[in-house]
Amino acid sequence: MIYAVIPCYNAARTLPTLLHALSSIIPSERTVCVNDGSQDETMSVLSAHKVHVIAHVHNEGKGAALKAGLLYALAKGASAVLTLDSDLQHNPHDAPKLIEAITKFDMVIGSRRSAAQFRKSPMPLARQFSNRMTSGMLSYLLGQDILDSQCGYRILRAECLKAVLPLCKETGYMLETEFLIHAAKIGFKIGFVEIETIYRGEKSYMRYATETKNFLKLLWREIRFPESARKSLS
Repeated sequence: MIYAVIPCYNAARTLPTLLHALSSIIPSERTVCVNDGSQDETMSVLSAHKVHVIAHVHNEGKGAALKAGLLYALAKGASAVLTLDSDLQHNPHDAPKLIEAITKFDMVIGSRRSAAQFRKSPMPLARQFSNRMTSGMLSYLLGQDILDSQCGYRILRAECLKAVLPLCKETGYMLETEFLIHAAKIGFKIGFVEIETIYRGEKSYMRYATETKNFLKLLWREIRFPESARKSLS
C-alpha cells in the first residue's frame, strides 16, 4: 500500500493541478499533505480535496513537514511512501517510474541529470552547481554513484523509513541529504530513475548559498561523528 507525502508551503496556485494529476496514480485518501505554516490560501485548497491534511501553525521547515507526513503514513500501514514537492517542479506523471523501480530497491530518487531534460527545461545555474557539488561529494563519501542528492522526488520502503528516520535530526532542506547518508551507510539499496526537470522561474524558498553551507556542516558532522560514534559518546 503506497502513500504519497507532499510538504506544502504557499502552494495554493499549484496544488489543484498537482492533486488532480496525482489522484489517478495514488488515491486521495492515501495522499498526505503537510501545510507548513502557509500564508496564502493553501489550507483552503487542501480542504477542498479528499486528502489527509496535517497543519503546522508556523513554518517548521521542509524536513519537519516531511517527517510529520512520513510518520503518519507509516502509522497507517504504508508499505512505501512517495514524496514530491508541491510547486509542480516534480511531474506527477513520473510517479509510476519511481513506483515500478521500488520493487528492486529500498529507496529510489528522481534524477534530473539527463542532458535532454536540461535542454528542455534548464535547471538554474546556482542549483546545477549546488547539486553537482553535493552529489559528487556524497558519491565519494558513500562509495557509490549518487546521481542527484537534492531531488525530493523519492519513494522509500517502509523498512528503510523505520530504520533511518529515527537517526535524522535535520528539520530543513538537509533532511533529505541526511536521510540519504544514513540509508547508504546502513546498507539500504538506493536506485535512481530519470525524471523531467521543470523550471518556469517560480519563486524558490531554498537559499543555495545557505543550504550549501548547511550541507558542508552536515557532511563534516557525519565524517567526524557518525551515528555509531555519537551513540557511544552519549
